[in-house]
Amino acid sequence: MIGLVIDNPPPIGQSYKVDNLALAFEIRLNENVLLKKNIDKPLYPFWGINRRSGVALFQYEVPEDLPKDEMLICRLTIIGDNDQFAKKYQNPHILITKDSDK
Repeated sequence: MIGLVIDNPPPIGQSYKVDNLALAFEIRLNENVLLKKNIDKPLYPFWGINRRSGVALFQYEVPEDLPKDEMLICRLTIIGDNDQFAKKYQNPHILITKDSDK
């Protein structure tokens, strides 16, 4: 899961109020772009994952042929006016988690 962790989440069960959220996310292996995605709506909120709360942006499944022990470069770019999100939920930062293997 690729998401944002925030310092001031809404109460459990309430949705995030997000207007004008516009982000671009990219994953690269060396110069090869593996994924490029524009994001305008969060996928779902989460509370209490390792004592952190935030909003998931999307799920990404790593291709089977991805070389092991290679560094991936992940870039999250703000492409819109996201001040409302940052002011309301405070200190967003990126979270990348690995779900269990099959």
